[in-house]
Amino acid sequence: MKIPEINLFEIAESQQGYFTYQQAIAAGYSDKNHMYHIKTGDWVKVIRGIYRLAKYPVACTRASIDSPNLFRISSSLMRGDPKVSRI
Repeated sequence: MKIPEINLFEIAESQQGYFTYQQAIAAGYSDKNHMYHIKTGDWVKVIRGIYRLAKYPVACTRASIDSPNLFRISSSLMRGDPKVSRI
């Protein structure tokens, strides 16, 4: 069994450093400690339910943040749409 940090990194890496609240839970994180990871600087909150690994290279994520499709993609991720696996 992998540790939560490795599980989450594998998920986020395939999505340019981004992950959802539900993906963090599926990776093994408790649903009660998300704020802890934001406050310690491990995670960056992008919008409600969407986070980015703070140590993931920003150069790789900047285009995604500027993309007009971010809302559409984040909405699909929040709904758990299986067709959307990447940001």
